[in-house]
Amino acid sequence: MSSDSLNRRTNRVGRPRADGRVVVEGDVAEQILEAAAGLFARQGYTATSTRQIAAAVGLRQGSLSHYFARKKDILTELLDRTVEPALSAVDGLGSEFPPETRLWLLLSTDCAILTAGEQNLAGLMLLPEVRSDEFGRFWARRQQLKDRYRDIIAAGIRSGALARNDVTLAVDATFGLVESLVNWFDRDGDVAASDAARHVARAALAGVLADPARIDQVIAAAESGAPEIAAAPID
Repeated sequence: MSSDSLNRRTNRVGRPRADGRVVVEGDVAEQILEAAAGLFARQGYTATSTRQIAAAVGLRQGSLSHYFARKKDILTELLDRTVEPALSAVDGLGSEFPPETRLWLLLSTDCAILTAGEQNLAGLMLLPEVRSDEFGRFWARRQQLKDRYRDIIAAGIRSGALARNDVTLAVDATFGLVESLVNWFDRDGDVAASDAARHVARAALAGVLADPARIDQVIAAAESGAPEIAAAPID
């Protein structure tokens, strides 16, 4: 289930909860996702039952299928949310934006996504079950996101805005630095999500710029002249 399909289902009246309340369906779906993310993170995917997920949001187990047919669909939606917004953001940029601008907007959006929310959704990709063929679509979309980094970095090297590094090395290092947030950023720690995201995005951009001293100029130009996705900036 994609984010679009979930959004299309909002504002419809859902089934009664076990406690007798009736809420809008989109609200229940979001609460199911939030509860499941916490359970998956704490006790693993296999050890989490649909009964536990339903109980966490006050639903009968049978009612859970009104929102998600299978437990796999819940995890698929959670995983999708870690890559789809960044893909949509970068795919919405026109070719009139120079590579370094597009790279900053991709970096800032991606880092903001990885630090957003109360749950470490991207950390769910480390679950061993996610390596199975059942979740192949997620890995394909993640690879597409990495390919967007490759296209932009390669274009930046050709233009001279980015340092003339080996493209594969530059992409792997940049993508790896961004995804490092999954492992070290602590939502309960002293560092604010916006600070962590911006710090990593800046470090990644500085690491590939031909002239790192231009970093503030590049960021300012990107955030003043980009379309709506620059509203995702992490300041």
